[in-house]
Amino acid sequence: MEIRLNKGKKLPDYAMKYRVPVEKVPGGEELLMISRSGTQKPMAVAGSNTITLDKWVGRPFPDFEVKDTAGRVWTKADILGKPFVLNYWHTGCRPCIKEMPDLNEWMKICPNVTYFSTTWNTPEQIKKIVENRPFLFTHIADELFFFNLFKVQVTPTTVLVDKKGIIRYWEEGTSESKRAYLLDRLKELSAE
Repeated sequence: MEIRLNKGKKLPDYAMKYRVPVEKVPGGEELLMISRSGTQKPMAVAGSNTITLDKWVGRPFPDFEVKDTAGRVWTKADILGKPFVLNYWHTGCRPCIKEMPDLNEWMKICPNVTYFSTTWNTPEQIKKIVENRPFLFTHIADELFFFNLFKVQVTPTTVLVDKKGIIRYWEEGTSESKRAYLLDRLKELSAE
């Protein structure tokens, strides 16, 4: 993932520990050339309004109305009463696709949770991935509502919401340790 900062902006302190110089990334120079060629959008762009963690954790999840790929309309009322997971991804995000089997396991470990994925890609664009991989979350595709609501520009991003609709955890990026941490938090939310 390449992060481009607006002039005068810097990564927040908590994100600095995840910074990796391009020369330490296998194929990093090639990935940067592809990203900068304009043939593919950068996977993340950081600016003054992209880090919303401090603003949202501990606050109620806002009202919403979205339609999933099966045509069902969902609102905030549908997610209350049990924990809720919202995972942001897109088809060009290899870490997003790589984490899908682990996220599916969460559904077995914590079955009394509502699981959403959201992407700007169309249902047709995600179909091959979610069927062949598979990815079992309820899919909100071709929709920027959740991206715009929270100003999310880093994928994957995963948000955990408690039974009362309060945003409790927010994780940008993915790794085995991040997924283990989130799963432990999800188990706690399920037991509350």
